[in-house]
Amino acid sequence: MNKKRLGKVLVIISIVLLLTGWYFNHFIWGIILYLPFSMLYGVLSNEIYLSYCLSMMLIYFLMGYLGIRLWLGENKLD
Repeated sequence: MNKKRLGKVLVIISIVLLLTGWYFNHFIWGIILYLPFSMLYGVLSNEIYLSYCLSMMLIYFLMGYLGIRLWLGENKLD
């Protein structure tokens, strides 16, 4: 797979995840992470959830940025 195609795929995936990201973050949090964090930290579980969602959205932005750089061919890694 060439870099331009990989960049387009990353941009599309990051846009879809940003548009639906809060749902996916909530699903992962509710299924996998809620019980241990609510049992261990109780009151702080809401703040941990918010920081988790914000960090995942930051990862989606960074993935989109990398996709745009690969798509437009502005990378200096070559």
